[in-house]
Amino acid sequence: MKFINELMNRVKYPQEKRNICVVLKSLMVKAVEKENLSFLTELCYLQIKFVNHLINEQNQQPYDDKIENISMKLRNVANALQKRRKDLKNSPKYYQGILAFSLIQAGVKTIELSQYTLTGFLVKYIVTNFNYEEISNAIYNVLDKKIYQDEKLNSLELTKLLNVYFSINPRTAVYCMKKLILLIQAQQEFQYNNNSGIISFNILQKYNGDEFYRNDNFTVNYCIEKILSVDNKYGLLALKQIENES
Repeated sequence: MKFINELMNRVKYPQEKRNICVVLKSLMVKAVEKENLSFLTELCYLQIKFVNHLINEQNQQPYDDKIENISMKLRNVANALQKRRKDLKNSPKYYQGILAFSLIQAGVKTIELSQYTLTGFLVKYIVTNFNYEEISNAIYNVLDKKIYQDEKLNSLELTKLLNVYFSINPRTAVYCMKKLILLIQAQQEFQYNNNSGIISFNILQKYNGDEFYRNDNFTVNYCIEKILSVDNKYGLLALKQIENES
């Protein structure tokens, strides 16, 4: 992990930053394969450190929005360059999105493998470190890619050397995603003081016309029953509260 910390402090260019995402996801795949909670935990908090590093880097960049005493042609060029620099202000969000995509996929895979402790940790981590918009965007992005597919990092040469695929079973992908959404919803309702910004099962309605999702026959009630049948294994107090209220 010391090596990854050093890499984070040295990266400057977008290609290098995406490669950091590749390394982190590859290690996350390994952690899930080995069902190693401590390793997964360390990787998740390295993600936070990486995003914070990008935010600090961005905030330290000087920016001057005044363009004076130059010709119109140069003014247009300067405006274009400044617009590009403004766009770069969103770059931490871009990489955070890549990492959130990986976390949602990891959650689906741990559910597929019945790794309850890992699933519970990922749900708590996601709800604690990402807001409603970030979580819903990540879920939509994963759903758009049929859950088990992964095109975010495909174009990078490093993916030819490192395994960044969770090998999610397409036959159970939708079922596992439904359970993950319900777990995230339960944890949000448990952690938040109000009902604003809560993920709901309705997030799947957008895909009702998609054959891939239409062929899944697992109902909400069925998924809830399956979750509550092993609620103590997830280590989520949110599920205990639901069970006590029912």
